[in-house]
Amino acid sequence: MPRDRTPWLDRLLHLHDTPRRTAAAFALGVFFSFTPFIGLQILISFGIAFLLGLNRLAVFVGLNANLPWLIVPWYAGTTVAAAHAMGIAVPVDVSDQVSVLFSYGIFTRAFWSHAAGIVRPFVVPLIVGPTIGAAVIATAAYFISRRVLERRGKVRGTVGP
Repeated sequence: MPRDRTPWLDRLLHLHDTPRRTAAAFALGVFFSFTPFIGLQILISFGIAFLLGLNRLAVFVGLNANLPWLIVPWYAGTTVAAAHAMGIAVPVDVSDQVSVLFSYGIFTRAFWSHAAGIVRPFVVPLIVGPTIGAAVIATAAYFISRRVLERRGKVRGTVGP
């Protein structure tokens, strides 16, 4: 007779959490999906979820909020907005600079030196813009998902008045 693994899975994923904690877990995932920490989002968000005992499934769903066709416009828009707000001039001739960049061999010092020169003005706005935008989106995600979960719980009779 096979063992029932559902209680173990429920505890691991924290599927029994309240609407507030589940919404917080979802918002955590949404936040990290829109931050500039590409490649580290999963590690950081699941690390925080384990430390705080949050619903890992909700974090995972939130991490999938930033879809591939949103990534480029999101990072470009929030980076330019942050640069503008911080008074950092965005170079007008970036496409020309990229053309020059690829005239060098990728394994040459000139390539990497020129690449650093292109990226340098964008580093701080790239960190600040998407992070602030992610905080705004995550806050909205928290309140919307909490309200949905609380309404769903009232319909099911699992959440108090």
